[in-house]
Amino acid sequence: MQQTPAREMEYMYICAPPVEDIQIDKVIVHKDFSQFTGHNDIELIKLSKEVVRDENGKLKDNIQPICLPLDDTLQKLTESQEEFLVTGWGKTETADFSDVMLETKITQKTRKDCRNITSSQLCAGDLGFDSCNGDIANNQ
Repeated sequence: MQQTPAREMEYMYICAPPVEDIQIDKVIVHKDFSQFTGHNDIELIKLSKEVVRDENGKLKDNIQPICLPLDDTLQKLTESQEEFLVTGWGKTETADFSDVMLETKITQKTRKDCRNITSSQLCAGDLGFDSCNGDIANNQ
């Protein structure tokens, strides 16, 4: 896996500069999140101040909004992709968790290739490269 340039935060490394330290006002965990299955693994984080726009009201290059929830057009576009970039601090072949954020490209598979996935999940991976335990947001 390729290492992503990063900065240290607690015991892990996160995304590259330019870095802004912003206080968190509130964290909202999905009401149906299951740590056992990993379903609904998403949190909403309210920050203490505006971070997307600069002092002139222009969108910043390093912070951009994302679209939530996934509409039909974006869902179809995602499902039509053949390759995805996966990042995380999950288990590696030599350690329980990586000290630096890792990344790899993986190929989308058919639903028949995977077992026990929900309609909100994608099936993807390659021999020796995938998303693993610890890559999910709640890696406690």
